[in-house]
Amino acid sequence: MELFINMGIKAVKMDDIANKLGISKRTLYETCDNKEELLFECAKMYKKKREIKTKELIKECNSAMDILLRMYKQKIEECKVVNPQFYLDIVKYPKITAFFEEDAAEKKRHFLKFLNRGINEGYFRADVNYNLLVNSHEILSKSIVMENLYKKYTMEELFFNLIFVSFRGFCTKKGIEEMDFYLEMNTNTNNTDTPRHP
Repeated sequence: MELFINMGIKAVKMDDIANKLGISKRTLYETCDNKEELLFECAKMYKKKREIKTKELIKECNSAMDILLRMYKQKIEECKVVNPQFYLDIVKYPKITAFFEEDAAEKKRHFLKFLNRGINEGYFRADVNYNLLVNSHEILSKSIVMENLYKKYTMEELFFNLIFVSFRGFCTKKGIEEMDFYLEMNTNTNNTDTPRHP
């Protein structure tokens, strides 16, 4: 998965994978018939690892805002190592595309549930159409790749201007104060601590 993410799917040959694993190509083909099957298994394992990491992160957090800001930071770090070609190549593999679409739908359900927690805790506004917001973010994410915006801007710039600003928009005064404090700490002092909790 590391090779696929760093180089793009098309650029990775079965020879590259066999060499990376220190096995023969024959042994590799005995395990998986083709690249798509191997990629599918990699994607499933990647999802499981990400879910475990997310659950651990949530356990360490004290509030919905804490979770939001730490997930935001984690997502930026993940995207730094992903070659945008990976997303462009995915569409050529229907089975993998369907898997990621199903995963995205599942994450959407969890995110909407999470937003309700933020509303109840007083961090997020209750008058926002969050289904519309999530759908617009999905379209935005696809446009970033299709319009090659990643070639003109860093992931930090893209996430801050398109995602962080949007997050700030659905926050209450309490949420905005927390986000501004996080931004001040991470911009001015490079402090990576979690947000404060008055």
